[in-house]
Amino acid sequence: MAVRGVYSKAEQALVDDFNKRNEKAIGWSTPREMPVATEETIKKFAMSVDRWNPLWQDKVYAAGTRWGGIIAPPCYEGRFMGKMVAIQQASPECGYSDLKRVGEDWDFFRPVRPGDYLRGWNRRGVLKDVTSLDGKGPRKWGLLESDLDRINQRDELVSKFKLNVEITFSPELPKPDAMPKIRLTKEELDFIEEVADKEEVRGANVRYFEDVNVGDKITPIAFGPTTVVDVAAEMGGMPPFDPKMVRKNMRYGQLTGKMKPDPETGFYAFGGLERHFLDSAALLEGKPRGFLFAVMSRGVLARLITSWMGDDAFMKKFHWRHIALTPIGDALIAKGKAVNKRVENGEYLVDLEVWLDNMRGNIPEVAVATVSLLSKDHPYVWK
Repeated sequence: MAVRGVYSKAEQALVDDFNKRNEKAIGWSTPREMPVATEETIKKFAMSVDRWNPLWQDKVYAAGTRWGGIIAPPCYEGRFMGKMVAIQQASPECGYSDLKRVGEDWDFFRPVRPGDYLRGWNRRGVLKDVTSLDGKGPRKWGLLESDLDRINQRDELVSKFKLNVEITFSPELPKPDAMPKIRLTKEELDFIEEVADKEEVRGANVRYFEDVNVGDKITPIAFGPTTVVDVAAEMGGMPPFDPKMVRKNMRYGQLTGKMKPDPETGFYAFGGLERHFLDSAALLEGKPRGFLFAVMSRGVLARLITSWMGDDAFMKKFHWRHIALTPIGDALIAKGKAVNKRVENGEYLVDLEVWLDNMRGNIPEVAVATVSLLSKDHPYVWK
């Protein structure tokens, strides 16, 4: 078992390597693709997170809004990945690694429009030993893997982004808890359909600051029952994966013995992809079954907020925390409420708490957000 702050030779080498690369991470990003927002990529991203709101996809509709044209849904610029100061492939002596996305912090300043060139300015990552103090658990690291600003071609700050992950090194591959395939009852399916039928997309119907009361509940929305089609749709909104890096990681797993062949197919799972589609691949990584990309839940919560606030509002902050995996087959209900309202620097702000419920009564995702609404006293002011 591991002791916080006391490292083996292999673990110290891991820390030293991270610190060395961390200094080089500061500066402008070099993304895998040209960081230019296009109608095509905005529409693809919208299809994966919010197919209901025409603001992201319909040029004729969007031209009649305050924006005068299509804008990207929140978090779109995340498709242009910055320099992530990740823990590199560790020595086999460190054990089996398991990475969990803890959450993301977004601060938005301007909408993203087609044609925007989005440069990324990176700050240092942060590696923190969060191994249990009782000395009975595995080595665990908390990592601020990405901390960057997005700046457009007019030198305007578009957004700030932080990505937090947790990495656990275990001497043996974790054995997953037994989890039977999810089978929703007729009553649950009817409930999901009832929620889906009542979904409200506020759109052009302005939600004014004066009409919001603290404690107001947001009309829930439904996501699911989820299938591999949803996972495939999410991948459609992502930038292309680098096939060379995928094969490199697969080869590393074979050579170190940290990757085992899928007993159903005979090939080595491409860690990070097949586990989201195949139960057998997920089991090889210590997960009970195939599960959703974490960012799919992020998209559902963002959709809940943008559908509630309407097209004349603007999301200022979105801080999301990923608590638990959602297996394919489960369904999620997004809920939320207004918890505060205030006028600050001439803006009419409402703070929201949002979360997801699954069909077993658990909350796997939570977030807090701040939105800027129009006021009846200043209906056309935009800062």
